[in-house]
Amino acid sequence: MKTLVFSDTHLTTSFDKKLYDFLKVIISDADQVIVNGDFWEAHFEKFEDFLNSPWKNLFPLLKSKKTVYIFGNHDKETYMDARVNVFSDIHTRSHQLQMNGTTYLFEHGDRFFPSESEDPPSKTFEYLAVSFEQLMVSFFGKHFYQVVSTPLNNAMKKYFLKTAKKNSFIICGHTHFGEIDRAIGFSNCGAIRHGLAQYLLINENGTITEKVERY
Repeated sequence: MKTLVFSDTHLTTSFDKKLYDFLKVIISDADQVIVNGDFWEAHFEKFEDFLNSPWKNLFPLLKSKKTVYIFGNHDKETYMDARVNVFSDIHTRSHQLQMNGTTYLFEHGDRFFPSESEDPPSKTFEYLAVSFEQLMVSFFGKHFYQVVSTPLNNAMKKYFLKTAKKNSFIICGHTHFGEIDRAIGFSNCGAIRHGLAQYLLINENGTITEKVERY
């Protein structure tokens, strides 16, 4: 049993064939899939338009893997309707799996930043931020996320540790920086965008493997 966990693809109606082919391969190779938030980009698109985009060809594959869909801050539950069923069996803000005496908690991670504004930024700001991120990732790869997002991951860890229960392991997304900190039971699955893929694989005994590759 192999579980694929990925997040932060931020898909729009702008179709990327290389990304599509990559997602198709890693989803096909998994027994189960957990999409850990920000699968599509509601700050730019309407749900209707996303559903009718070429990305819809991934939906039957996701459905066949009994996909668990966790809402993020860019694809909130309020941005969608019942048609979320076309690509997932379970859709929720958080999810748990029990393996070998450990409780694995899946959340996007935005609730660990309680001071964040609920209002999305302007489309102009969002576009500039995405363009800058794309440029930096093309040159520096994961190192860019490490520099920018390590403080964010550390803040998530601090917040998680306040409420962590014994034998629990949290798996988040949101910051775009993939990391596994086994000492405290924390991991982040990173992002898959801009030609860089960060994601996690969990085997049946609970071992988590971080994957980082270009596509």
